[in-house]
Order: sequence, then C-alpha cells, then structure tokens
Amino acid sequence: MKHPEYQMRLTNFMERTRKLFPQKEVVSIEADGEIVRYTYLDEYRRICQLANALEDLGTKRGDVVGTFAWNTHRHGELYFAVPCMGATLHTINVRLSDDDIVYMIEQAEDNNLVFIEEDLIPRFEPIAKKSKNIKGYVILSKKKDIKDLPETSLSPVYLYEDLISQASSEYEFPEDLDENTPAFITYTGGTTGRPKGMVFSHRNIFLIGLAFTSAEYFGICQKDVILNLPPLFHNNGWYLPHAARLTGAKQVYPGRRVRPEAILSLIEQEKITLSAAVPTIWLDCLKLLKSGEKKYDISSLRLVFVGGAAMPRKAMEEYDQMGVKFVHVYGAVEASLISAAFLRPELENLSEEEKWEKRASVGYFLPCHEFKVVHEDGTEIKWDGKDRGEAIARGPWTMTSYLKAPEKSAETFKDGWYHSGDIVTVDEYGYINVVDRVKDVIKSGGEYISSIDLEGACMEHPAVAEACAIGVKHERWTERPILIVTPHEKYREKLEKGDILDFLSSKVPKWWLPDEVIFTDTIPRTGVGKFDKRALREKYSNVLLDEK
Repeated sequence: MKHPEYQMRLTNFMERTRKLFPQKEVVSIEADGEIVRYTYLDEYRRICQLANALEDLGTKRGDVVGTFAWNTHRHGELYFAVPCMGATLHTINVRLSDDDIVYMIEQAEDNNLVFIEEDLIPRFEPIAKKSKNIKGYVILSKKKDIKDLPETSLSPVYLYEDLISQASSEYEFPEDLDENTPAFITYTGGTTGRPKGMVFSHRNIFLIGLAFTSAEYFGICQKDVILNLPPLFHNNGWYLPHAARLTGAKQVYPGRRVRPEAILSLIEQEKITLSAAVPTIWLDCLKLLKSGEKKYDISSLRLVFVGGAAMPRKAMEEYDQMGVKFVHVYGAVEASLISAAFLRPELENLSEEEKWEKRASVGYFLPCHEFKVVHEDGTEIKWDGKDRGEAIARGPWTMTSYLKAPEKSAETFKDGWYHSGDIVTVDEYGYINVVDRVKDVIKSGGEYISSIDLEGACMEHPAVAEACAIGVKHERWTERPILIVTPHEKYREKLEKGDILDFLSSKVPKWWLPDEVIFTDTIPRTGVGKFDKRALREKYSNVLLDEK
C-alpha cells in the first residue's frame, strides 16, 4: 500500500512549538529599548492574525512580500506567516546601495507589500520612488495609530500592530502546499557585480533547521536560549529562528542596537546559551570585557559559531579562558553551512599547538553535504594540507541556480555542484583551510600570494585591529600586494609602515611583503560585513603606478 508522501512544510515548525512549548518565551528589544516578552502561543496567534491581514490586503499564494527590517519579533513573525500561507518572503538587505535594492525588488517581483522598520522609512523613500509595482507599505512599530508616524512620501501606509489587532487569531494554513514551494528569496552581498538572488523552498529550510539540531552540527534543543544576532535580512538569519522554533528553544531578538554593551547585557540577563555572528561583533565584545568598565557574566554561553572571516586565534584563546567556546564555520548563501571546526575526538591527544591548527581552520565538512576540492582541470587535490584547489559542494539545500541569472548560474553551478570560488587546502583529517578567494588571490609575477594568510599574519601584530590585503597594478610584476591597516586606537598616529614590514618579515616569504601599507581609521565593508575588496581595489588600483 502506497502512503502519501510527507511534505516538509514550515507549518510543522510552528505547530510543534505551539503544542509542546506554548509558554516558552520569545524576547525582543523595541526601538526605544523596551523589552517585549511573550510566549510561543502568543506568537502563533499573532502569526495567524498577520496571515489574515495579509490576505485582507490582497496577498495570494505565489506573491512575493518584502521586508526591510531589523532583528525583531515582528520580523520573526513574518518569517513564518508569509511562507506558511503560500507566499514568498524576500528579506531585503538594508545595507546595500539604493540601486542594488531597487534591482533586487524588481527582479524578485516584490509585487505586493513591503514591511519597513519605522526608523528605516527615510532610507526606503528614495527606493520606493524608483520601484514600480509595490502596492503598499506596512510599518513595523509598536505604535497603533497611523497619526503617530512621521510624515512620509510612502503611500499607502499601514501600521503593523493596527492591522493585526483587527484580524482573527485563527487561520487555516494550507495543507496542500508542496514542500518545493518557494519560501524565501535571499541575495548575496553584491561583492562582484549585482547581488545574486536565490530561492529557498520549504524543503530546503526544513532540512537545514533539522540539521542544526544534530549533535554533528550545533545540537540546538529545547534547553537552548538563542540570541539571534545574524541579520534576518542576510542568509535567512543563519537559520537560527527556524531551528529555534523546531525545537522550542527560547529566542531573543536584539533589535537594531547590537552594540557590545547591549549584547553582553542580553547574554547575562537572558542566560543565552548559543549565538553566532561575524568576528567583528565578538571582537568588540571582547574589547569591552577586557576594559573592566563593567563586569558581565557570559558563563551561560555553551557555543558561539563565527563565519564570514577568521576569528583571530588570540581572541579565541581569551574567550576560552572565560569558558566560552568559539567555533569557525564555513559556507555561503548558496550552500548555507558546509563545514565547522569542531575538534574530532581522535585528535584530543594532539599537542595544544596542533589542536589550535584544527580550530583555526574552517573545519571538516558536515553531514548532508558532498564536498570536493578540485584543480582547474577538475581533478581532486591530495588531502595533505598543501595541495590546493577550488572548494565545491552539493547537498539537499545547496542551490543549483541564481534567480533569473542564467549566465552567472552557469559560471557557479556545474553539474549540480556549487563552485565556491574559494581556494582551499585539506589536511589528512579533513580539516579545510581557506587560502584565498579565486578573485582575491594576488598574482605577482606568475606566483600566488594568499591575501588571507597575509591579513592573518598582519593581525597578529599587537597594535593592529584589522588588516586587509589586496593586489594592485604593478609595472614589472603585473600585480603586487598592499595592506590596508586599522591600528588599535592607542596606536593610531604611532604605527608605521616599517613596523609592519619588520613584523611580517619573519612570518611570510620575503616576496610576499607588501609594497605599501596604508593606515586608515576604518576599512569599508560590504552589506554582509566582509571587507569590500572590490571598492578597495578601485580606490587603490594605481597607487604603486602613481609612485613612479
């Protein structure tokens, strides 16, 4: 007898939490600092009200609904109301340029509503003037009277709380929704040309959320208290809101203000057990912890995973001493999470230095992924920690194309494999080290210089806060490295080029030494927090030629 196939819908996550964990808390910080506390049962009712309100405003199955918002409980409600009613949620990265945002809105066909954080209204107004098909704007705010909003050119405008307060708290989510129905549209950060869009189905998100509960991933469970630091507008919030709802873990949304004081206070106050973010955020927190301005108890943290860039070893060691475990992860919007740098049990007897080599890597590839590293001719590299090639992966949630971008898709997705553009090595235990990006590697006189290794060596200098290496034009060698360096505050105006070169001379090959060191207060970043090397290359492309 053939049984009907089970459909992996996100509705399952909501229903499980509602039935098993109705009194578990969701915490959110409002724009004015007010702490909102409500339960998963309260949230479910609000999600039903939101779904009814969306229908009343004309949202149908297949429509795309946009968000332009921070990490709040209202954004979290949209994460489920929209896809579970059969529409698609497009989370718009608020940090991209106006032109890129207009491009994404048009390509994704945000043809219904856009939900906008109140303080982002002025930011969105020039975008709205260039966007043709948006039918209305819903303002995410605790205000309930439209008259209390600041004057705006957006029209028509609705208030979120006003809308849902008028809607029924019961809603019948469709049971005939196929698991392959689009649930989310998310975009890359636009580091090379226009941002590239990807469509994630209910099945994709369901499986990622399930994987995050595995002990081989992060073992997220109902005992956890999760601080949602990764932006909900980037890479689906690193899937923490989904895993939390699946397991009934308590969630904390920090709102817009993710300053170190606020983060550390939330960790102490709410007894956070797990979080994630790019290294910059945790380095800022570490700086505050070490300053002694105020004591914070962060002992509840069992795990923090970091991605997007390498966390300096010294910082990881200092957190270790506080009893907080940091783990590097590696992935991409196209493939979610590929690897994590957990220490395998058979390596526990290694020396401390050898263990740190493993922890400083991006780890070994995780279940549900097939992973290879290939040379340009397609042959696989040796797992000897030296041979290098491009990392490629495929799996049940790895994308196979970009939205409406066949040429870019053909470059990145080949025979079902995602080609990452990352040059890596793999050691005999399967630990992966990212050597560089294909587009970022510095090609000097036909030889390759790893920008990542050069940056890492420079950041070991005690006076250096951040360092970014890029290749620029050179008359003789075609391309040579330069370093853009941000000193720690007390070393500004004191650190010199010679200090950096002397420090690096014992750490990298002589021919790797940068031809120029440029000191700056800040290094530009992309909308997802990575160094904006494209902008830096444009700015400094001719710096060595100009010296002639």
